[in-house]
Amino acid sequence: MVAYHEARAKGGVGLIILEAASVHPSGMLTSKTIAGYDPRIVDAYKEISETLHTYGTKVFSQLFHGGREVVSSDYRNAAWAPSAVPSLRFGVMPKPMSLEDIEGVIEGFAHSAQLAKEGGLDGVEICCSHGYLPAQFWSVHTNKRTDIYGGSFENRMRFIVEILEKVWERVGEDFTVGIRMSSDELTMDGTTMKDSVQIVEYLAEKVRLDFINVTAGDSSTFEGSTHIVPPSPIKHAYLSPHGFKIRMAGAVPVFVGNRIVDPVEAEQIVSTGKADVVGMTRALIVDPDMPNKAKDGDLQAIDACIGCLQACIGHYHKGLPIGCVQNPTTGKEAWILPELKKTRSKQNVLVIGAGPGGLQAAITADYLGHSVTLIDQSKSIGGLLRTMRKAPMRHELAESMLDNYSRKLMRSNINVQLGKTATAQEITEANPDAIICATGSRPYTPAIEGIDDPRIIMSDDLFSSTKKSEKTYSYSTLAATGPAWKQPST
Repeated sequence: MVAYHEARAKGGVGLIILEAASVHPSGMLTSKTIAGYDPRIVDAYKEISETLHTYGTKVFSQLFHGGREVVSSDYRNAAWAPSAVPSLRFGVMPKPMSLEDIEGVIEGFAHSAQLAKEGGLDGVEICCSHGYLPAQFWSVHTNKRTDIYGGSFENRMRFIVEILEKVWERVGEDFTVGIRMSSDELTMDGTTMKDSVQIVEYLAEKVRLDFINVTAGDSSTFEGSTHIVPPSPIKHAYLSPHGFKIRMAGAVPVFVGNRIVDPVEAEQIVSTGKADVVGMTRALIVDPDMPNKAKDGDLQAIDACIGCLQACIGHYHKGLPIGCVQNPTTGKEAWILPELKKTRSKQNVLVIGAGPGGLQAAITADYLGHSVTLIDQSKSIGGLLRTMRKAPMRHELAESMLDNYSRKLMRSNINVQLGKTATAQEITEANPDAIICATGSRPYTPAIEGIDDPRIIMSDDLFSSTKKSEKTYSYSTLAATGPAWKQPST
């Protein structure tokens, strides 16, 4: 985890907000959620903060309680919530919190904030977003209480107000404390933009807030959960107007994220006053060096996130470490980055197949200093990406990935030979030191009755037969700016 964040800090990131840290044993979203309330977290925080501070990067902890939202099926405690209103998405019926429970969780937030400060962190973010516990208290749809924490708007806001007050008492003035909230939960019966403006105005008047991190969505429904980590083809920077409204309502610094993958987009958001800080988590998962590249004006070197969700949030829901389909080092920095620095003898490497796998292999081998030849029988690169770009809702994903690889190839010394079949005789004559066969995959065909019916067609056959005109990433479109390219064999 330290190696992962260090790579981003080294790449020029200004602030890193760590993944959710539970403030109480009842608040674990999964069985692997960080225990921010455990005193042993201090040493872990110290290792992270000391490392990141070396690069001038600030680091916050996100203090979290999921309430009724429990992703993992092997959680160890009953889910807690203001009232016995179940989560539609997870089917969890929570236990209504007693006043003692509420007091314990509020203390948990304060204690966890204190531990974060002791660990050398620069601040904390109280997670009120996506229908988690603080939002469950302030929503009339999940809070049916009749005591001092329910009923009127002021009573429903009491929980988060007391959390913030208690946190400030514990950490003192020389610290940063803010909240993360969904400006619009974008689901039935969810908090709306109008509700959020009222909440922000009230909090800004009632208690000190150093920042508001604006997001969207809700964990309790599939519709709302889409916006927690919005995929392609959802519009880029679609929450920036929300950020502006929250900024005006609270008169405090505002962060905004969600599908902002381009530093040019981010600069426009800040320069037009829609937000003060832009969060670009997935953009940094795929390219840790993006900030420095942007600062140096080398925008063409930036790898864009394709919004596929396969190895970032997808791995999370499968209980796997973070990864990225475009960046093989993500989540493995501790052992891959040292390997890349090792001295190695130059070899002649032949890569057969210019789909995603072959392209990544060729680019990596070239980066390591080898002499690389990339061969594909097609006249353009991409493999199945060329098919994917024709599929509904997948066009941006395929185009972005093709564009990323095209720009990498133009900067490389790879000998690209398109429209050529690698025969055994030619391979023997070339006498490469290493051969990487990346000739692609085949669709899985289930052995079921009727599979041979002529009405059955595989998706790649369907889209490959589409007559719609398309832009082709071939040698001719890239050679103009790629002086290191070799003419493809005929």
